[in-house]
Amino acid sequence: MQRKIMAPALIAAILAGGAPALAAPAAVSKVDVHVDLSTMQDPGAVARFDHLDRDLTLAISDRLARDGRIAKDGMTLDIRVKAVSVPPAGATANGMATPELTAQVIEMSPATPPASINGTGTPAGARKAYRLTVTAQDALATPDVSQAVTVLPPSAQDYYEAMVTHFADSVVKSL
Repeated sequence: MQRKIMAPALIAAILAGGAPALAAPAAVSKVDVHVDLSTMQDPGAVARFDHLDRDLTLAISDRLARDGRIAKDGMTLDIRVKAVSVPPAGATANGMATPELTAQVIEMSPATPPASINGTGTPAGARKAYRLTVTAQDALATPDVSQAVTVLPPSAQDYYEAMVTHFADSVVKSL
């Protein structure tokens, strides 16, 4: 008997606007990407990744702008790249190496003073901090080989671009 009474009451409450509102997506005011190439194990990192910080900042900012998630009073994203590797062309195709990008992602609340973001540890004002690793294989499309086609293996630049794109997508989805 109680079920018969509760169901119409629940439906009436939902129709009257009693359903919980979904939280608005988090807005971001600043994206800081830190890349210390001197700590990378890849000896060619300086030559190949000297613009990684700019590329990641632009990729993440573009996605946030496209989604309307940039605001002056939003949080700060502090991204600290820990490791990146893009093997030379052919090494990946032969199964010798896996291109990957690993970074610490820290979401800082808007009230966190800038002095607490010092590049070491997790600052006290962090909303969320996590380690994110992406591989180029996760981002590259697998070609349809049901047709008689020649498939060229991706170049090192293709892997680099795929990792930057996939990393940016993953950061924005996790906000």
